[in-house]
Amino acid sequence: MAIIRPKTETNNGYLKYIVGSQLFKDPIDYEKEQLQINEYIQSESRKHASLIAKIQTATGLLKEYRPTLISEVVTGKIDVRDEVIP
Repeated sequence: MAIIRPKTETNNGYLKYIVGSQLFKDPIDYEKEQLQINEYIQSESRKHASLIAKIQTATGLLKEYRPTLISEVVTGKIDVRDEVIP
């Protein structure tokens, strides 16, 4: 077990990333590089969070549309007899 005591100028986001990665074996001690890496990680995380939110919204809408579509097919409002399933 080891205790890690970072310098006060070490970026917390960078430190969290390093501790959880292979880079922990050979950490980078340069503050500018730490900040750049942390900014990149945060930027990519925001992009992923945005994509996840869009997917969740689309999934929710599809779940709402499904019963309506089934109802319209069953009641004959939509004719699917000539539809080809790919």
